[in-house]
Formats: sequence, structure tokens, C-alpha cells
Amino acid sequence: MEKLEFIQGLVEARVYRYDQDFSHKSTSDIALTAYAMFLMLEVLRRYDAEYAIKYAKDTFTYGDFSAVRSYATDLHNLLAGLVQKMPEADVFVTIPEFLIKRHFREVMYGQRTLQMTRQFYYQLEQDLGINNSSLKSVRRNIIDYTNLSPAEYLDSAERVHRLLLNLAPNTDIHWHYKSVVRDKLLLK
Repeated sequence: MEKLEFIQGLVEARVYRYDQDFSHKSTSDIALTAYAMFLMLEVLRRYDAEYAIKYAKDTFTYGDFSAVRSYATDLHNLLAGLVQKMPEADVFVTIPEFLIKRHFREVMYGQRTLQMTRQFYYQLEQDLGINNSSLKSVRRNIIDYTNLSPAEYLDSAERVHRLLLNLAPNTDIHWHYKSVVRDKLLLK
């Protein structure tokens, strides 16, 4: 089993490993990418809960987002890169670290309270300076999925997928969505 996990880790090679990986990206692009990855985590939470739990644990392992680590998840490193770029930010953003940690705990323990999830994503959207109305609509659809048909949910998940293709193709969480979860959604 350990050999398979090692091979899986090699296949899911991280996109963001070093501080200089963020030098050519604007603060708003990093924030948008991180937000899209959180939305993708929410999709995975519904369709591949085991992977979502593992991803939240792996991201939460380091406790804070003070440094980019070559062995951390791409989401962890994006948040760390955002913290490092905040002094010279092109837009005002903050990292709601307490809320993020609480959200990861909920994912790790398999808990999902609709009100808490809504509050988390709304606050994250505000703190990261997300102003895209289309993305806000996607957020509402992904969180309130019980009112959607499978086709409508797939459309929202695919919009996040296309956004990540443009901003950061092949991040670890996006790679998993493309290779495993997307097929499940397309078959419904």
C-alpha cells in the first residue's frame, strides 16, 4: 500500500513548490486560484470524500501558511505565497486563517453544516477580493447543490475546472478532479 501512495505522490507532482513560483503571478491571480481550489475541494467533498479528507489533512498538517514547502499541497503553497506577496499586493487581500483551519477540520471530520459552509465561502470570497459575479454564482451552486439537477451541478463544477485550466493547470487537486471525479459527474 505504501508503494502505491508513493507512486501516487509522484504522479500528483506539485505545481507550486518554491517561493519563486509566485514571482510572475499577481496577488489577485493567486487569490483567484486559491479560491477556485477551495471550490474544487467542495466538489471533491461531495463526489470523493475520502480524497477530500486526505487533501484537507495534508494541507492542514503544517499548521500555518508562513512558508512555501516543496512537499506541501498546492493549496497550502498558494496560501503561503499569498501571505508572502501581501506587502506588495496589487489588491487588498487578507487570509482568514482561523476560518480556513476550521473549514479544513470540518472536511477532515466529515462534517458539513450548510450554514457554516456558506459563511466560510462568503467570508473567503470577501477576504480574497473575489468580485467575479459568475464565480459567485458557481459558489452558490456548489454549496447549495441539493436544489440543482446533476447537469446544473456538472456545469458549475466544469466552470471551476475551466478556470483552473486557465490559471493553474495540473495542480494536485485539479489533477484528481480531471482524472477521477469528472468521469463520475459525466456519467450521471
